[in-house]
Amino acid sequence: MQAFLNVDEGGNITKSYCGVNIVAVEPYDYFFIIEDYVVDQLHKLKVVINDGKPELIVKDGEDMVVPELTEEERKIIELEEELARLRTKL
Repeated sequence: MQAFLNVDEGGNITKSYCGVNIVAVEPYDYFFIIEDYVVDQLHKLKVVINDGKPELIVKDGEDMVVPELTEEERKIIELEEELARLRTKL
C-alpha cells in the first residue's frame, strides 16, 4: 500500500492519501510503502528523521494492532518470499 503524507512541525500526520498504484496530484511531504492494516491506524503514527531518513514510528502511549495471520496466509508469504529470492538468482 502506498501512503503520501503531510505532517506538522512535530511529525504528526495532518493529511494522507493512501492506495494501491496511486499517483498524488498535489505535493506531499513524505511517501511510504506500508502494510494494509496500517492505513486505518495512521493517527497512531508520526514521522521522525533518523540519520537523515524519514521513518514512521508509533507515538508515545499508542499501540498498533497487528492482525493475526492464518496458517494459509503465512504460507503464502513464505512462498512469495522464496519466489522473490529465486527470481533474484536468475
